[in-house]
Amino acid sequence: MWYILMRRRHKTAYEPTPIDTSNVVLSSEVLQLAERLAMNAHDVWGARRMAEGWVYGPERDDEAKTHPDLVYYHDLPEGEKEYDRSTAMETLRAIVHLGFQIIPPGYVVIQAFQMTLERRWDNSEWPQWLHMAWNKDPAAGPSLWIDPNAPIATGHDSAAELVCGDIDSRFKITWGDWIVRDFEGGIYACKPENFPVRP
Repeated sequence: MWYILMRRRHKTAYEPTPIDTSNVVLSSEVLQLAERLAMNAHDVWGARRMAEGWVYGPERDDEAKTHPDLVYYHDLPEGEKEYDRSTAMETLRAIVHLGFQIIPPGYVVIQAFQMTLERRWDNSEWPQWLHMAWNKDPAAGPSLWIDPNAPIATGHDSAAELVCGDIDSRFKITWGDWIVRDFEGGIYACKPENFPVRP
């Protein structure tokens, strides 16, 4: 005789654990996106309700399928708008917290690394693309190499000063400069005052 054992599911108290996004700061462009997403969330909800046969009514009536919020977003009570805004904002913050980037239209993504004297000798923080460029032949592509005209640094067997670029253009790097890698893979130096860093 075979016995089928069924494990009984034990109901436990639900404890929501949303992602902690308290340290995430959104740019002004992304904040504008949040309002648009809030409006879209309302429209998605409204479209689904109407597809189920709901219509506008001054009071919610589940039997008659009437709902007072079946109106345009700008006609909603502020409390209902805030609910949609909060959902949109938390979604955007979670996206950023999880390591994704939200790039506004018209922006170009570049990679950059600020070179200091300490980072010159300790390359543990260098990004992979900078390691790949190190001492590469400029004729073979974007490179980072030691300035051949600079004196040997005290306590080291090479000069501290660096140069980056390729066979056509070269940039001398001074400490504090940003080494920038553009979207085509080229690298060049940029002065800190010309490279505003956005949070």
